[in-house]
Amino acid sequence: MAGSGRQTLPVLCLECAARRVGRGPPRPGKHEHRSSVPPTPFTTTRTTHLKAALAHLTGSRTLLFSLVGVIGFALAGTVGYYSLSREVTLSVDGRAHTVRTFGHDVRGVLAGQGITLHARDVVAPSPDSAVENGTRITVRYSRPLSVDIDGTRHTYWTTATEVASALDELGIRFAGADLSASRSATIDRQGMALRITTPKSVVVKLGREKAQSVVLAAADVRDLLDRLGATYDGDDLVKPGLDAPLADGERIVLTRVQVKQVHVPDEAVQPQVVERKDDTLYAGDTQTVRQGTPGVRDVTYQVVLHNGRVVSREVLSQNVITPAVPTIVKVGTKPAPSVSGGSVWDRIAQCESGGNWHANTGNGYYGGLQFNLGTWRAYGGPSRPDLVSREQQIAIAEKVRAASGGYGAWPVCGKQA
Repeated sequence: MAGSGRQTLPVLCLECAARRVGRGPPRPGKHEHRSSVPPTPFTTTRTTHLKAALAHLTGSRTLLFSLVGVIGFALAGTVGYYSLSREVTLSVDGRAHTVRTFGHDVRGVLAGQGITLHARDVVAPSPDSAVENGTRITVRYSRPLSVDIDGTRHTYWTTATEVASALDELGIRFAGADLSASRSATIDRQGMALRITTPKSVVVKLGREKAQSVVLAAADVRDLLDRLGATYDGDDLVKPGLDAPLADGERIVLTRVQVKQVHVPDEAVQPQVVERKDDTLYAGDTQTVRQGTPGVRDVTYQVVLHNGRVVSREVLSQNVITPAVPTIVKVGTKPAPSVSGGSVWDRIAQCESGGNWHANTGNGYYGGLQFNLGTWRAYGGPSRPDLVSREQQIAIAEKVRAASGGYGAWPVCGKQA
């Protein structure tokens, strides 16, 4: 208002603005039906308060200057912040984001972001390097990686965040190896324990099957058998043991053990041989007094089989149906007559067998005097001539000579007598 000493603020006129852009105020269409809505008490009150506030603001020069000062200070601070700070890209373990910083070097930027580095961590550029707009700072934290390779464990420190890149960084490469974690698995800041099982060439013999050579990445014998799909139970024998570590060139043998009961209702029982000493017979001579007869029993066995073959048999129960009658044999204890060396029998033996009292050439004649088994046993010879002493052979030869009236039983060599 003129003459009031106050500055009049321009009034925003929607109608005037509309005219400036070549359009009139909005009007109802020809076919639209509209009615004016009278102002409500609420809208009237709000408008009145707004006008009063604006009038108070424009009427107080001190308040207006203060408001302008605050806005100016804020604008100046914002402009100052952007003019004095730097925009850098910070990448931490592969995750990048943009930050504004007042730091003049890498160390200052990291400190401002609350990032603390340890001796094994990697930062590029170096902490003392200056920064400017557009600088890219890369931080890679180190983390422990415990690697067990076929039972041998080592701990490494790596800045890689995935298993595959960590193994490449450490130079650990095994074609066909089995890993306890995926190669794409993430290694967090706390680290990881990784088990690597390398392929091994071994020979496997499963039961009665033919031995075969296989190459598998198995940690121990149990793992190998499971990977081959071999079936086994607690009775089976595995060499080496199931928990034995697998080594290249190993031979693994699985013996299938079967334990079962076998019932024989009428098994023949062979008679025992009862020996009785007799001093009327020369030592080494035997005489059967009574020939035994077999018995019969009902018996149940526990039989153990290895790969289908019986390796042991134990009687669990038996019932004797017919007792066996034992064989009775007299065993001579009478000392055999001593025969001095160089006797007639030694000369005959020299002729018959070259003096070898234990000769057995496979021609049906045995011992130094070359008895056949028929003659030997007919005169009470024990066992077989080549298996008894010189004196026992001569004792039987004396019986033959006495019965035949001379050395005719040795038609050629008997002439040496």
